[in-house]
Amino acid sequence: MSLRNCLERLEKQGELVRVRREVDRTFELAAVAKKLDGGPAVLFENVRGFGIPVLLGTEGTKDRVAANLGVKRKDLIDHFARAIGAPVAWRRVADGPVKARVLRAPFDIGRVLPVPHHYEKEPAPFITGGMVVARDPDSGVLNASYQRMQLK
Repeated sequence: MSLRNCLERLEKQGELVRVRREVDRTFELAAVAKKLDGGPAVLFENVRGFGIPVLLGTEGTKDRVAANLGVKRKDLIDHFARAIGAPVAWRRVADGPVKARVLRAPFDIGRVLPVPHHYEKEPAPFITGGMVVARDPDSGVLNASYQRMQLK
């Protein structure tokens, strides 16, 4: 399911809140999201200083995860087990939506993406569910993991 399909489904089911007023990525965005935690997904359409929206909570419940994967909630564990046992090979593409905007180094990701600054005592904004894909330089083994990453 594409992100666009996901948003359409969430909206039809009444599980998406659109925040149209301007919000600041420093504390405000995270505070609104925290207040709605466990509730609907949230699309912040107007983040001060940025031209792109922020979407949170598309995977906020097991029912949403299942719907996004096109399976029933009761089948989630089996679905993940099959996926781990037989991963779909990735492939490089020459064109498509993923190529709509390509950034080349050097660039400051903090000026490109409205990464939320969650808490007052944190030293910087954090990407809370960033995906890291790395290849071991010696063995060539590829690994992927989710990480909480601080912008520096």
